[in-house]
Amino acid sequence: MRARHRGPLLDCRDPFLAWSLARHHTTCADVATRRASLTFCSCVDAVQERVDKAADPQAARIEAQRVGKCLELPDAFPLPEIETLMPGA
Repeated sequence: MRARHRGPLLDCRDPFLAWSLARHHTTCADVATRRASLTFCSCVDAVQERVDKAADPQAARIEAQRVGKCLELPDAFPLPEIETLMPGA
């Protein structure tokens, strides 16, 4: 079986998950969004708290990966469409 190489230039999963966590955490601050996605937003809050308390950047990156489990919850909401993030693109 061939080992998969994860070079730093090719692996964007960790930065994406950190970005996703930050976006979801910000969006969950909206009262109506939180009410509609309470379980998901509670999960995101817990993950963000763990990231904030992490001892170092490596530990924070590992904690941010937990947002993937939040995204599996039934009341999770998707990230905004690219058009919303980059108007006119």
